[in-house]
Amino acid sequence: MSARRPAIVSEVTSPASAAGADKALENSRRLWRIAVIMLALVAAGQVLLSTAKYGAGLSSDSVAYYDIARSLMSGKGYVFHSGEPLVCWPPLYPTLLALVGSATGLDPGAFAHIVNAVLFAFVICLSACLFWPAFRQDPAYGLLGVLAVLLSLPLSVVYAMAWSECLFIVLVLFYLVHAQRYWKSGSMWSLTLMLLSTALACLTRYIGVTLVLAGALTVMLASGLYLRVRLARTFAFVVVSLLPLGLWLVHNYQKAGTLSGNRFHPGFDLVPNAILAAMTILLWYEPVGMVAKLAPASVARAISPAGWSLTLTASLCVGLAGAIVLALALVLSRALRRRLACSLWSVFSECSPTVLYLAAYLVALLALASRGASSYVDHRLLSPVYVPVTQTLFMLIWSLTGQPSPAGAAIGRRVPMLLFVLWLCLPLQRVVASTAERFRNGAGGYSTSTWYKSETLAAARRLSEGSTIHAYSNGADALWALAGVSATMTPSRLEVRLEDLKGHWPAREASILVWFTIVTKRPYLFSIEELGSISSIERLAHFSDGFVYRVSVRDTTPAARN
Repeated sequence: MSARRPAIVSEVTSPASAAGADKALENSRRLWRIAVIMLALVAAGQVLLSTAKYGAGLSSDSVAYYDIARSLMSGKGYVFHSGEPLVCWPPLYPTLLALVGSATGLDPGAFAHIVNAVLFAFVICLSACLFWPAFRQDPAYGLLGVLAVLLSLPLSVVYAMAWSECLFIVLVLFYLVHAQRYWKSGSMWSLTLMLLSTALACLTRYIGVTLVLAGALTVMLASGLYLRVRLARTFAFVVVSLLPLGLWLVHNYQKAGTLSGNRFHPGFDLVPNAILAAMTILLWYEPVGMVAKLAPASVARAISPAGWSLTLTASLCVGLAGAIVLALALVLSRALRRRLACSLWSVFSECSPTVLYLAAYLVALLALASRGASSYVDHRLLSPVYVPVTQTLFMLIWSLTGQPSPAGAAIGRRVPMLLFVLWLCLPLQRVVASTAERFRNGAGGYSTSTWYKSETLAAARRLSEGSTIHAYSNGADALWALAGVSATMTPSRLEVRLEDLKGHWPAREASILVWFTIVTKRPYLFSIEELGSISSIERLAHFSDGFVYRVSVRDTTPAARN
């Protein structure tokens, strides 16, 4: 028995008028699909332009994904070139690269950017599937939402890089599309596709388990089914979606004695992380770049806390100002309070699966970042919520601007549409500028002109040719990715005390230390001065972007000290 209320028919429509409405809706759907396909092609083209110079951007995670993909292609399994097993990352993204590489005979570095372009096109199509049901009566409004996805700051960053988020976001959107359909219909087919996407998301990023929680709540709270049916489906959803991840964790424990590896990241406590996340999300939608440019330098220095950029300060100020104005309006207007409450309930009831996912993901992300199991909350880590947040905001504004009469509704909704069009000019300018920069200098990370023209990198490559000298470096991943030099990362203050390294580091006699001055985001590594206090370091060469040292264990015997 369905628990949904029957629709109330206010008037009887003739077959001719109903047929006309159906034809108009079909024409609208056809135009919508054409527009979405065009936007998807633009999205793919934008990624290809951003990665045209050196391929997809590379970070330390990207280097690990390429390493595992090459190992799979050579039949060695989920192990790095050093022989260590893959534990810290789930296996699906490097497996995808390996499958494509095996099918094409190409190295992952040669096609990862093409995979990203295809995945970003899928993001546009799946976003359209989320927006269409809510805005089918006004497709132009929904199309603005899809355009906002195309011009988004975090997605333009992510899809220029070889990161697992590229696949994870596609799986999240696939889940949300079918979770929305299940919420309205209770279809077993939609539930099956929810389950499949959830299981694959868990194998792409460990935080994919948030989809398990969100999906379980969605299945349990969906109306139209008996309680015992909902309980049975929820249990089956949780067990089956977690089964592949469980098998992978067992594999990790057998290979390395740990479920998901040990990760240590410098970070903030819960409250600062929450503030940082809020400011980052505000940056996606606020015209803070304009505010930052208009603010006088003296005012900027006065109001910016230590370590904060003016952009973050502007984001916080604009957000606080908006919150104050909204709070005053709600206090002064009972009608506005009632309308806002009705709109919030309408949005929640319409897209509950999206809201549940947002809550689960953000809470889990903040908890992990606050415990040091994840890095600072930034555009990359928050990118999987961009489309759901944008969908929720568009639906909320749509609900708030609706008027009782059709004429009033038309006028009320044209005004925010015009404002949205004007607002989209800001992300458009930002995406065009960032794409042009990446086209000139590389996609980012190690895939930039700075790294490809590195004198220190070239020197390390020459020293390693035909040599048995072992290399240590604060950019060991860059050495392997760009020069093919196998190196060990210098010690981290998060994993070992400096005094414990005395007489033990470096572990090999014939060793060099390649130190990049262009590596600036690893303050957790011991500095050259600190390493020099516990070992013997001799400078061999000095370049514009780094140094090469000979390094050996310092003799700590009494005779040596005398």
